[in-house]
Amino acid sequence: QILVLSVYESIWSSMRPFSGAINSLMFVFVASVTLFFERIWRLYRQIIKDRQTLQNVSDELVFLNKNLENAVAERTNELAQSEHKYRRIFEVSRDMILVTRRDGSIIDMNPAGYQMLGYTEDTGNLTGKSINMFLAKDSDWHNIREMIDKNGYVSSSEIVLQNKEKHDIRSLVSGSLDRGLSGEEDTIHFLIKDIEQRQLIEEQIAQADKLASIGQLSAGIAHEINNPLGIIL
Repeated sequence: QILVLSVYESIWSSMRPFSGAINSLMFVFVASVTLFFERIWRLYRQIIKDRQTLQNVSDELVFLNKNLENAVAERTNELAQSEHKYRRIFEVSRDMILVTRRDGSIIDMNPAGYQMLGYTEDTGNLTGKSINMFLAKDSDWHNIREMIDKNGYVSSSEIVLQNKEKHDIRSLVSGSLDRGLSGEEDTIHFLIKDIEQRQLIEEQIAQADKLASIGQLSAGIAHEINNPLGIIL
């Protein structure tokens, strides 16, 4: 329109056959530029977003780095206290605390266990030995293993242990299976109580009850005999 209204109409006449192609090329160019900048804008927004995310992660890492030492120290202290508490229970218990593998080989035993079996930790390390060698009957270990395999635990089962001098010790055993973490073997944790003295006391009480019953019976018989003797006299 500018060329027609001006004195350059001849220029328009020479350009007119190509104006449609020029318009098409201009539309293609404008569309390409528009799409290009739209894509650039999207990428820019994504970069800004990723930059913000990285900044947040960086801030979090800085915070964790500053507090990591304190967290490690606190966690280490908690683990040390927990270890001390349970180690103290393990060591001062007056009953035998025993940890074995599933086949019965001993992993750990507390001092009371060594004392019950007539050993000391210094003179006789029992780690690696089988608990079966301290049982008076081979069937006791078979029964214990059978109950643990079936139920996962054994509760107050009476067994007879033999100490270093081959003296029998009547005991009550309780235990449970501890399934190890991935890559670790299963273990069995036992608590064994010496009931030998209790059994002896119970037998003495039973014997005393029998003697008392015999005494009462004798007194009754004597009374029944004295009555007719008194009449005869």
